[in-house]
Order: sequence, then C-alpha cells, then structure tokens
Amino acid sequence: MVRVGRGVCVAITTVRIVTQVYRSVAPDRRA
Repeated sequence: MVRVGRGVCVAITTVRIVTQVYRSVAPDRRA
C-alpha cells in the first residue's frame, strides 16, 4: 500500500512538472 501511495505521489508530481514545462515551451497550445 505504501509503495502504491508513493507511486501515485511521484506520478502526480511528474505530471505537474511536465505540464508546467509544456506550458512554458508551448504557451499558445493549451492542453
């Protein structure tokens, strides 16, 4: 259970970072 929770936290953090970078690279393309 702990591993699953950690994986979810890491996945959410990664998605947030990727989203911010994607926005910075292509602000005119809103996803």
